Amino acid sequence: MLKQLSWRLSQAAFVVLAVGILTFVLVQALPGDMAWRIASGRYGYDRVDLAAVAKVQQQLADITAQGSALWQWLWDLLRFNFGHSLVSGEPVSNELAWQLKQTLALAGFSLLLTLLLAIPIGLWAGCHPGGFLDRLINWLAAILKSIPHFALGLLLVVLFALRLGWLCRAGGVATFHPALNDPGVIAECRGRTCGT
Repeated sequence: MLKQLSWRLSQAAFVVLAVGILTFVLVQALPGDMAWRIASGRYGYDRVDLAAVAKVQQQLADITAQGSALWQWLWDLLRFNFGHSLVSGEPVSNELAWQLKQTLALAGFSLLLTLLLAIPIGLWAGCHPGGFLDRLINWLAAILKSIPHFALGLLLVVLFALRLGWLCRAGGVATFHPALNDPGVIAECRGRTCGT
């Protein structure tokens, strides 16, 4: 058990490192001015001026002056120093904590739903082996297991949010989120996120 846990943790660390390096390289390879893209994300495309771009260019110059940005990022990552978001200016750890709260709520709800469905269905199929519903359940389980999770998630979003309109496709948004303090963001997003 401990060996399997250490293997899984080492795999997870490798995946985080590989995805981080790949993302870093791809962001650096994007065409156009990096400072303009960051300023556009921070202030909005219609509110970007040369002063905002110059401010972001200075921040980027400060980062690259510390040495190779990739090695600096990796060193900070090993020390759990995630820095500040170039777009929002907020500490990345705060943004991760907010997203983690949403993720844990979603994971808890999905686990509860899974247990409420899987245990009774599994018990029924175990008590009636070889029957039509047992074969149907096994067939559906094999199909759902063979679909990649991200594709199944997108299919479920399309079904429950876009087609049926039962769920909000934008996800959960807490009332204390900083974006909700900006009337422009609220006016721009009103009626677009939940299909209303």
